[in-house]
Amino acid sequence: MLLITDISLPGGNGCELAIALREQKPDLRVLFVSGHVGAEICRYYSLDIFDEHFLPKPFVGTDLISRVKQVLGSPDRFPTKLYTGEERRKRLRR
Repeated sequence: MLLITDISLPGGNGCELAIALREQKPDLRVLFVSGHVGAEICRYYSLDIFDEHFLPKPFVGTDLISRVKQVLGSPDRFPTKLYTGEERRKRLRR
């Protein structure tokens, strides 16, 4: 199962959505997309903007298809950890 979500969503964000859904579906793979995310949101969620699980907008259909295949074929469902709670606060203080 694959979740493709924008990082910026009305009333929330894709990172929080992924965290909540992964609690219910631990094997969920995630592909984040965004056209205006700054480095701070990526650091906040321990997401490297050059990670295979992030696709910057704008992109063409072939880029999306290629990235979906890459994510689905990856040995790790999501190699970068989405930090929550106290772990996130510790990382932000660095």
